[in-house]
Amino acid sequence: MADRTRCAWTFGWPGALPVVAAYVAVTTSMWWRSLRPRRSAAAEH
Repeated sequence: MADRTRCAWTFGWPGALPVVAAYVAVTTSMWWRSLRPRRSAAAEH
């Protein structure tokens, strides 16, 4: 199991990097909107 995890980590990391970056961006965006929904709307208008 350890070898399999290490193999997946080594070869899967470069391909998963954009996915992780997109996930973090979406999560941060949703969190930021839920955190300040009114100020964002006021800033746009």
